[in-house]
Amino acid sequence: MNLIDVSLEQEEEKLLLKNEDITIEVPSKIGKLIQSRSQDNEIVLGIRPEDITIDHKRGEEAEVYVVEPMGMQVLVTVKLGNLQIKVLTAPPFTKKMGEKVKLHFNVNKIHLFDKKTERSLLLN
Repeated sequence: MNLIDVSLEQEEEKLLLKNEDITIEVPSKIGKLIQSRSQDNEIVLGIRPEDITIDHKRGEEAEVYVVEPMGMQVLVTVKLGNLQIKVLTAPPFTKKMGEKVKLHFNVNKIHLFDKKTERSLLLN
């Protein structure tokens, strides 16, 4: 699982999980749950490689760092600012090291943890 330190921030009507390298808009239902359960909005975002897609039209721009063909799947490590994120995708994957891709995070599949207590913010 990719683990990323973020904070919950509100900009206008949007609730965002954000750090210097990444910004992910979350549905208001998830945002309000985080606000009610987090001690100080310092959060660890967890997302599995299979819950991130490489999208050509939208998302966070990242740089391909490592491509690992694994038969029916390809494990791609990308650099997003100072972060290294693993993405599981289907072949063929034709991008080479150093090329740019866009990442889309499935916000319905994220895991969120309070940074201090390490407790899940989404589970009862």
